[in-house]
Amino acid sequence: MSKSSRQINRSARLMTETASASAEVIAARMTRLGDPGEFMSARQQRDINGMVSEKLAAGMQGWVGAMAETWMLPSRAMATLGRPSLFTPAGAARAAGDIGALWLAVGDAALRPAKRKASSNRTRLRKAGK
Repeated sequence: MSKSSRQINRSARLMTETASASAEVIAARMTRLGDPGEFMSARQQRDINGMVSEKLAAGMQGWVGAMAETWMLPSRAMATLGRPSLFTPAGAARAAGDIGALWLAVGDAALRPAKRKASSNRTRLRKAGK
């Protein structure tokens, strides 16, 4: 399996896991926040404040991760484009896929903190619901 195929698989898995965990967390939190007996209680306000701060933290961590990947992109692209096999049709196709994989890695670095937080929230909310 080529480098670009592995990156595509990693990216698809990361996006799927993030979407699944996020959907479950949103459903659980909407159920809790929709309780009219608890409307704007101290517990709900604490939950809302926690959600906002964790979203901001995950967004900032994602931004830093994406910037780090973007910072490394030119040198990695030069290494890819400096291969002698680039001058063959198959080598050019592989280099194009590898350059695409570098950009996917930037997106993955941005999404990884949100996935970690959504997965940990899902686990925590599952335990609280039992």
